[in-house]
Amino acid sequence: MTKTERVHRKHEGTKSVVTVAKHKTGDREPATLVFGEHEEGQLQRYYHLRERVTTDATEFFITNQGKRMTKIYDDVNKSFSVNVSAGMFRKMIETRSRGHDKATSSNVARALQHSEDTALRYYQLPDTGEAIQRQRDIEAVDHTALFEIAVMKEFDELFPCVPYTKLTDEVVIDKLRGSEAYDQFPIAMFSEKFIGKIKSTFAQKTFKDRVDVLYDLCRAEYDNTNINKYAVIDTAKRKNMSYFMQIDRERMIKETLKKFNK
Repeated sequence: MTKTERVHRKHEGTKSVVTVAKHKTGDREPATLVFGEHEEGQLQRYYHLRERVTTDATEFFITNQGKRMTKIYDDVNKSFSVNVSAGMFRKMIETRSRGHDKATSSNVARALQHSEDTALRYYQLPDTGEAIQRQRDIEAVDHTALFEIAVMKEFDELFPCVPYTKLTDEVVIDKLRGSEAYDQFPIAMFSEKFIGKIKSTFAQKTFKDRVDVLYDLCRAEYDNTNINKYAVIDTAKRKNMSYFMQIDRERMIKETLKKFNK
C-alpha cells in the first residue's frame, strides 16, 4: 500500500476502503483493504509518526530508517516472542469460512486473492469431523481396490457363464452385495467403471455360447442364401435377445453369419 493509495481511500459509513494495485498476486485483480474506525484511527496515528521520518519511499509502511517494510512478521515475532505469519492468518480465515454458503466462501477467497480452488487445496484446514471423513474416504478407496481384485477371483461363482442371463447394472450390484468379497470389504464402492468391466467380462465369457444360440434361432428361418446382418438383428429382437449384442455387436453378427457358411 502506497501513501497515494492511502490518501485516495474511499469511505463507506464508518469504514474506509483502500485499493492496492501492486501486491503479491496482483495478476488477479487489485486488492481491497477495509478498515474499521479503530484501525483507521491507528493508521492515522501511524501516519503522523511516519511524517517525522525523512524518506523518499512511496510505501505507506516504512522502517525507522525510512526504508520499505518487507518483513513485518519477523519484527512482530521478535518483539512479542510469537511465531505468526501471513500464511497462518490466511489459513485461519479460510478455515472459518468453511460451512458458510458458497457465496460467502467465494468472497473470502477473492478477498484473499485466491481462487476457490486454491482456497480448498491450500488454505482450508480440516476440522476433526472432516479429518475423520477424509480418512474414511481413503479407507473406502483402499477397500474398493482390494474388493475388485477379490471379485475377479470369484467371478465364475458370482456370474456363471449362462448365455441367457441378462446382466443389468441392478443384477450386478445385487450379486456384488451378496459376495464374499463384499463381506470382507464392506465399505467398498461400486463404480460405474467396475460394473462395466464385469458386464464386458461376462459378455466375453459367454460370447461363443451366445453366437451358437443366435445361429440356432436364425437357422430355423434362414439358410446361407438369404441370411444377412439385418436378419440376425431382427431375430435377436423378436426373440427378446437384443441384450446379447449390447457389447461387441458387430463381431457377434459376423460370427453368427460365418456359421452359415460352414
